[in-house]
Amino acid sequence: MRLLWQFRCPILLALSFLSATAQAQVVMTTIGYRTVSRAEAMSINQGHRPTGEWFDGDGPPQLGDGFFYLTNTFPSWKDPEPDDWFCVIKADQDKLQAIGKAWIPEYWDRLIAGQKYEKFHLWSGKEVDIMRYLHFMRIRNRERALRFSWVATGKPWSKIDRIPPLHMLIPTDVIVDDQLGLWAKCFETAEEVEEFSSTIHDLLSWEDILQKINWLGWAEIIGDPEDPPDPFPADFFDTDE
Repeated sequence: MRLLWQFRCPILLALSFLSATAQAQVVMTTIGYRTVSRAEAMSINQGHRPTGEWFDGDGPPQLGDGFFYLTNTFPSWKDPEPDDWFCVIKADQDKLQAIGKAWIPEYWDRLIAGQKYEKFHLWSGKEVDIMRYLHFMRIRNRERALRFSWVATGKPWSKIDRIPPLHMLIPTDVIVDDQLGLWAKCFETAEEVEEFSSTIHDLLSWEDILQKINWLGWAEIIGDPEDPPDPFPADFFDTDE
């Protein structure tokens, strides 16, 4: 005669296995794109994730401390720099939902006293001012919050989109501590992207790669993206540059 616990053990083991399997299933979502050097691309492709050793070093950072920027549009393949590679960045969807996010406006009028305000130029990249703004906006774990804004300068990447792209700053500690479960893949040519997307459908598709990521529709980003800066004149694209 079998005891009751002898019947229960296999059932409990099966339930435990199913629970562990469910917990192990991670949903990944594309969060942005990045243009990198060949050396950084090789480093990323080796482990399929960005690391803290590669940073953007051209010019002052627009959104404060931290140097890992992504854009919401895939870069144009027309006339790339000789060393340019193009990367797709994905994140664990649950971890992405859990982390703080904020739009960083170009200017912030901070109330000092009574009716007196002090204007801060947040896009100057001064970390102390951005941290004050994030504190004012009550962003959780603001030191590790993702920061979003329009790109301040530069020509549009596409003659279809007549406004600057958006970009996101991922704080360095978030990358080093792998708080988003990031996954990345870099490509040297458009043909490589298309070939890869046609053979590994469960990771990303050609349409998935080329889509513009709608950060403006992410309801969990605190703040207002405001209007894009310095609209380009209607005849800007009439040149043959």
